[in-house]
Amino acid sequence: MVPILMIVVVLFLATLFITVELYGRPHDNRWFSFLIWFISLGLIVLTIYPLKIINSKYAGLILDEEGMIDNTTFPNNIKINWNDITLMAYPDLKIPNHFYIYLDEPLTYINKTSGFQKLYYQITNKFNKTPIIIYSYSLKCSAVDLFEILRSYSEKYISKSVH
Repeated sequence: MVPILMIVVVLFLATLFITVELYGRPHDNRWFSFLIWFISLGLIVLTIYPLKIINSKYAGLILDEEGMIDNTTFPNNIKINWNDITLMAYPDLKIPNHFYIYLDEPLTYINKTSGFQKLYYQITNKFNKTPIIIYSYSLKCSAVDLFEILRSYSEKYISKSVH
């Protein structure tokens, strides 16, 4: 789960930026004002978003013989078939604990989304070569446990197992 301390710190920073914007500027610079509001609203969205995931009606990760449903990043309930997955990989089990799910056709899954979610998946795909990243902090298990679960499913259902 998302640490409460992180949420408090981000909300504090957003409040600080807004306070500086409203009371602390002796000059009138529209670009500076825009930047402060943009950063503040971004921090607030980044704080509210993890709470949305935690309070989602969907289970965080669902695995079965057909595939997986990953709601750890976005609660979208989209099924990812095992035959579309080419590789499951993890860079490290240290924080942040995340697993990459590489797909044959990532655009197929990106096009099933819309709005901010679609933009997020497009950016994630560009920088990580996959739109699907499973974050263990939004699940009720450790990264090591998740690794073992993903490894057992990947050995059964996909050609390249978790590495």
